[in-house]
Amino acid sequence: MRTKNTGVSKLAVLLVTIGLAFAAVMVLSGAWPPGEGNMAGTIAPAERYQSDQISDEDVVLGDESVAKIMQTDEFEQSVNSTEVASSGANAAADDGRARA
Repeated sequence: MRTKNTGVSKLAVLLVTIGLAFAAVMVLSGAWPPGEGNMAGTIAPAERYQSDQISDEDVVLGDESVAKIMQTDEFEQSVNSTEVASSGANAAADDGRARA
């Protein structure tokens, strides 16, 4: 007569037994869990470079006249004007023809 296979093989029982024996040896020998001195690889806070905040003396401004002109209403109107855009395009075309 045939006996039914219970689904648990002898190899599985052997592997579980070896694993439990290994875990018992590790715990009893004190090798596991690791002690405080053996905690290499733990996450530590990052030591980032930190410098002083910049001051007004650190920032040297150059000529501000162009920036002030660009913030006027007249400049905004001239940039958005179609007449200025078309005259610029015509000048560029004329310059291209002159070089050819």
